[in-house]
Amino acid sequence: MFYKDNEKKRAHRTHRMTQNFFSHNLPVFFSVCSVCSQLRGLLFKRRNDMKKLIIMIISVTFVFSVVCAGDFFYVGAKKCKMCHKGEKKGKVFEKWEAGPHAKAFETLKKSGDDKKPECIACHTTGFNADGYKIGDDDAAKFEGVQCESCHGPGSAYKRISVMKNRQKALENGMIIPTEETCKLCHNKKSPTFKGFDFKEAWKKIDHTYRKK
Repeated sequence: MFYKDNEKKRAHRTHRMTQNFFSHNLPVFFSVCSVCSQLRGLLFKRRNDMKKLIIMIISVTFVFSVVCAGDFFYVGAKKCKMCHKGEKKGKVFEKWEAGPHAKAFETLKKSGDDKKPECIACHTTGFNADGYKIGDDDAAKFEGVQCESCHGPGSAYKRISVMKNRQKALENGMIIPTEETCKLCHNKKSPTFKGFDFKEAWKKIDHTYRKK
């Protein structure tokens, strides 16, 4: 859907995000209502039962935190750049920036396919998933196959306090890509597919950070 008016475009994006939020979290909202109802009854009918009251308050707090957390969302490669650039960091960002993934969207522009959803899906980051969206003001922020295309949306694991702990990062949405991850795009559905050799392809994009 295209809008010439920026206000309408922002309204459309807000509407889409609201739909996504409630479709994922409506059941949790019902749980909150149920717990609150029980809490109210406990407050008025069982004033002396402090143990149950404390348990109920903890339950409400936990469920509410789940609702507020929502799903992980895409933040764009510039956020990754902050901690993955430079000699001391193994030039991870620079290696990606010089590789074919960073230039993936440019190839679509050259071929005139940069408006085709079937092509955009594998040449951008987070297509139609709060990442790249045709016509959005910040669409350029998600052009190309960026870090999050393979490692998952980084809203929760981008913090240095999380990234320092591999297990914590995985719990917060980070993905360790495998051959199967690559084959989500490198497959026969692609009009330019000419076979896929994972080991050879990896050599072209290898940006592994190796501590000296």
